[in-house]
Amino acid sequence: MLTSPETLRRVIPSFFRKILVGLPPSDAAILDVVDSSWKAGRIPDLRAMIDTVAEGDPDQVIPDLLMIDMEWRWKSGRPEVFRDLRDYEALLQHPLSLRDRAKVLCREFGIRNHWGDCISRQQICGRHPELTELFLKLVEKEIQDIAEWPQFSLLQHGKPIASKPLDRPITAGRQASSTQTPWSMHSSDFCHHLVLCEMQNPILSREQLELRLCPGRIVSIRNTSKSRAIAIRSNRVVIDAGQSYQCSVERPVRIHLTGEYDILIAH
Repeated sequence: MLTSPETLRRVIPSFFRKILVGLPPSDAAILDVVDSSWKAGRIPDLRAMIDTVAEGDPDQVIPDLLMIDMEWRWKSGRPEVFRDLRDYEALLQHPLSLRDRAKVLCREFGIRNHWGDCISRQQICGRHPELTELFLKLVEKEIQDIAEWPQFSLLQHGKPIASKPLDRPITAGRQASSTQTPWSMHSSDFCHHLVLCEMQNPILSREQLELRLCPGRIVSIRNTSKSRAIAIRSNRVVIDAGQSYQCSVERPVRIHLTGEYDILIAH
C-alpha cells in the first residue's frame, strides 16, 4: 500500500517536511522508502530509486530525495557513507537545474554544520564557484530550520549589546575614526567583523581576534595580533599574539577583549 502524503509528512525528518500534496503516489512512496530504509538500518539503493521517479517530475522529487538521504548519511556519523552534492550528481543521468543544485548545496552546508562537520561558506563556494551567487542568495532561508549555531555576543559591563550567529568566522580589532561610534559590527558573505573605536583602547591591534567554529562543537580562538605585547584572555587562559586556543561550546565561552568589553559564545 502506498503511503499518503499526510503520513509521509509524519515519517520524514522534520528538517525535510516540505509540501508533498500533489506528488504522484509513486514518487511519494519513493521518498517514504528512503526514509524507512534508513530508519531500519539499511542504506537505500538511491540509483535504483532515481530511475523509478515518475517521468516529468524529477525536478520536483529528486532534490528532496537527495536531501533526505544526505541528512541520514551525515547524521549516521559514519564517514564511509557521507555524500556531498558532487557524489549525488554522479548518480544522475540528467543534471538538476542550477537553482535546484544550489538548494541541495545549501542543505549540504546546513546538514554538515548541524551534524558537526563545520564546513565553511568559503569552502562550499570554493568547491562550487558556479553556484556561489545562488548559494549566498538562498542559504539563510534554506537552512533556517536546520542549523543551530552558537551565538556570539558582545558584552559591555557584562550586558549583551549585540549578537550574531557563529555561522561564519568572526574577526575583531580596532579602527581609528573621528566619527566612529564606540563599536560597530559588519557582516560580509564570509565573515562577521567587530570594530572597537581606537579611543576605547589604542593598544588593541587592527587585527586582534578570530573566532571559528570547528568540528565537535569546538570554537577556535586565535589572537591575530602581530604585537607580542597584546594578549587576550578566555576562561582564565592567556592567549598571546599569534597563538590559538580551542575549547568546547557546550559551556559558555567568555573572552575578555578590552576594558569594559567582553565576548560571550553560547548556545
